[in-house]
Amino acid sequence: MFRTGWFVESILTQILVIFVIRSRRMPWRANRPHNILIATSVGALLAGLALALGPWRGLFGFTALSGGILAAIIAIAAAYLVSANAAKRLAIPEA
Repeated sequence: MFRTGWFVESILTQILVIFVIRSRRMPWRANRPHNILIATSVGALLAGLALALGPWRGLFGFTALSGGILAAIIAIAAAYLVSANAAKRLAIPEA
């Protein structure tokens, strides 16, 4: 269960942080990302989640996650994205 949770949290944060760090502005106030970036990011996220949580999960050594674990993963990912948004101000200089 730990490996499955780690994989889900990892793919979720790695893909979503792209939209947080792509500009100094807040993600919802930045210029809209290109449709190709949106499509490939959503596609990769859905593919990763399908591998870990779908009917083929056993082939890859993943197990089912409880609702509580999924809620914890979402909370961890949200905290990570908020932290990344705050930290990017140090990494991206003012224009």
